[in-house]
Amino acid sequence: MKPALLWFVLSLSSLATAQTQKSHFSFKVPAGWTDKSAPDTRAFYTVAFDEPHHLSFQAKVSPGGDRATPEFLDKYAGDAQRSVAKRLPGVELKVLDKKLVNIGGLTAARFVFELPPPPDAEVAEDVRQVQYYLPVADQHAVLTFSAPRADFDKFAPLFDQTARATLVKR
Repeated sequence: MKPALLWFVLSLSSLATAQTQKSHFSFKVPAGWTDKSAPDTRAFYTVAFDEPHHLSFQAKVSPGGDRATPEFLDKYAGDAQRSVAKRLPGVELKVLDKKLVNIGGLTAARFVFELPPPPDAEVAEDVRQVQYYLPVADQHAVLTFSAPRADFDKFAPLFDQTARATLVKR
């Protein structure tokens, strides 16, 4: 994985915390990708890579969650921008798209973000992410797919297909 892509993935994610309940979600990993998930936490934290194309996928389940609404789209995008600005002074997270979508019969949020590489990156390459927020019952899942900006449009249909393949247990 290219350093800029790895940096972007790690800058917006955190490891899953221990869960005492069952996950309402089951995540699919695209064919041919390397699933790096730990078997004992995979139901709550899934991570996979397509290293030849510098792509990554992670899905994290957390307790609680807000309904996906038009107001939620604005709040979530603004919170993401403030979080990046706080962690990475001088770096701007761009929100390219935000909309409501249907995944597994649920109203979910879909965002497209772009972030420039850090100043000390070996490869100066912008990274794009498509991120899905799926709330159900007392949990929510965030699915994040990352790709180099130049290749993002080519892989976006695969990211959407993989997100729609998420199984939701109510």
